[in-house]
Amino acid sequence: MSPSADLDLDLLGLTPAEVSAAVWWVADGERLLGHRAVTRVLRELGGGWGIAGRVIAVPPLSWLGGPVYRWIATNRARF
Repeated sequence: MSPSADLDLDLLGLTPAEVSAAVWWVADGERLLGHRAVTRVLRELGGGWGIAGRVIAVPPLSWLGGPVYRWIATNRARF
């Protein structure tokens, strides 16, 4: 069973292929994917995670977000 099995993807405006390819944040009209979604989730967690989410969303760290996210996603089986 996929993590999106219990979601109404049509309601979220997403396809199964999209949710299989990357993590998404969809809330309050905001749609983010990949590293931008991760930084948003971290900010929502608050505390130290929230600080980390804010810090990595600011250039020059934000410029590394895409490549780092893709590397982690490609190699997630290793983790």
